[in-house]
Amino acid sequence: MPQDETKLRRLGPIRLSPGVEPWHIGVFLLTNTVTSTLIGYVTVVQPYILTQVLHVAVNQQGRLTGLLNAAHYGAVALFIVAAGALADIVGRKPVVIVGMAGFVLTLLLLPFAASVAALFALRFFLGAASTGHTAGNTSMTVDFPTNETRGAFISGAMIVQSIVSAVLVGMLFARAPAFLVAHGFGRVAALRWSLWGLASVGAVVTLIAIFFLRVPPRPPGVQARPLSLKSILDTSREVLAHARVDPTFGLILLASFVIRSDFFVTQSFMSVWVMGASKLQGIDSPQALKTVGLCSMTWQLTAAVSPLFLGYIADRFSRMGMLIGSLAFAAVAFTSTLFVHRVDGIAILVVFGAIGAAEMAQTIASQAAYGERAPPGLRGSGIGYFVLTGTISVVVISYVSGILFDKLGFIAPFLFLALLNILFVFAAAYFMLKRRGAKLAVATP
Repeated sequence: MPQDETKLRRLGPIRLSPGVEPWHIGVFLLTNTVTSTLIGYVTVVQPYILTQVLHVAVNQQGRLTGLLNAAHYGAVALFIVAAGALADIVGRKPVVIVGMAGFVLTLLLLPFAASVAALFALRFFLGAASTGHTAGNTSMTVDFPTNETRGAFISGAMIVQSIVSAVLVGMLFARAPAFLVAHGFGRVAALRWSLWGLASVGAVVTLIAIFFLRVPPRPPGVQARPLSLKSILDTSREVLAHARVDPTFGLILLASFVIRSDFFVTQSFMSVWVMGASKLQGIDSPQALKTVGLCSMTWQLTAAVSPLFLGYIADRFSRMGMLIGSLAFAAVAFTSTLFVHRVDGIAILVVFGAIGAAEMAQTIASQAAYGERAPPGLRGSGIGYFVLTGTISVVVISYVSGILFDKLGFIAPFLFLALLNILFVFAAAYFMLKRRGAKLAVATP
């Protein structure tokens, strides 16, 4: 029986799933955006920690950044499938809250990372905590709206997240160390109070989530599962079985190999590129960190503007066609780093603006297509495999990118990403054309 659309609540042009109220969306957006800001700030200040706290030479930071990313995403790879299954079994809210608490604890402990080994341990812990945020929040993003307006909802959520992250990271907390140093704080003390300030924001929002976060009711026909190892394994096997039955769903999972690497490698090597080039160009670390914040703000603000039309495209045209087009756009954007000659010029802002728009197109297209093809009772577990595929690529590509950064130059990781996107465009296009040809052959008498 089709659902009665007259009984569904609306949030502007977006139709919400049965049982979802508009205020539920407000609390969800608050928790989602703030937790995204917490993890984003760690990657922004990491070069500052390497330079000012651990005194790591610039020519070693590329490889070390790749290894730190490998530790972070190695933890994600270990725990994300289980976290996704738990999001289906015990619900989205508990795994989200555990992830938020882990982020806050990481920010509190980072100032005490007095060695590279301690920094590695914290990044591993942060990676494990992030699986709760990823599995729970991504599942809720596709749960809250109906399929017909899912692209618009994802776009709206991305706009809010990008604006809040740009303001908190780019305009406020990335500038905090320079502001505190200018007012008499030491460089390490300035970092410490900046981290603790953001941790206090995260702690307050975690409490709000505990008392007010609501998730959509379990869809009709989706049976509750007992919390057990067997349930976790069963949901994981069912996702793989569905990928075999629905090859388009399987292709969406594989697309994560490129999509997640594009975002996280950009996020990591943006800071190292600007900080390293700034030192060669005579710009001191606090000022360079402000430049990193400006690049991050441009990247995220562009990502905030582009969903205004990307959601419309996702709801009215082929979501798989949009996904392939977004990969091609990303390849062009990463290649444009060849035209950046100084990190304090306008060119680098234009480049990161284009990269932000391309990555947002990838995210909206993949999530809208995923929500359309994934069974409601397996969305958390499917997200686990989607992220696992991407995490494996992030671990490998981050390490390779770090070596390329040290051996070939600051923009080598971005050119490497361009090549990967081009290769996947051809592979995905070939797969889709082959499927279309097979359908035509079956339909022809």
